[in-house]
Amino acid sequence: MKYELRERVAWVTLNRPEAMNALNREVRNASAESMREATNDNEVLVVILTGEGGRAFSAGADLKEMTRRDASGATASVGLIGYDQVQECPKPIIAAIDGYCLAGGLELTLCCDIRIATEQSRFGLPEP
Repeated sequence: MKYELRERVAWVTLNRPEAMNALNREVRNASAESMREATNDNEVLVVILTGEGGRAFSAGADLKEMTRRDASGATASVGLIGYDQVQECPKPIIAAIDGYCLAGGLELTLCCDIRIATEQSRFGLPEP
């Protein structure tokens, strides 16, 4: 996760391009912390949430991480993605989407106030 403040805009970037920005525990925790930081910083007027690498905004939950846990740990893990911090942020949040935006990644963008996507972006909820 990268957090940058540029000209009163907080850029929060999912930074796991090798895993299509899949949301693992580390990313979820860093995302929540970044959103708290943006919320509490009076210099921040708007937040832009994006993904690194150009292939994907986010492919959703990190399935490799989830398979290494028992069922209760995997289920609890999904609920900690940081949606609450996004929804509760009093500042406008723009999801800047480029590439795949799937499952939990799509759900994360739905918590944002505005979603802007490139023409090559693809959206989906592939879970059964």
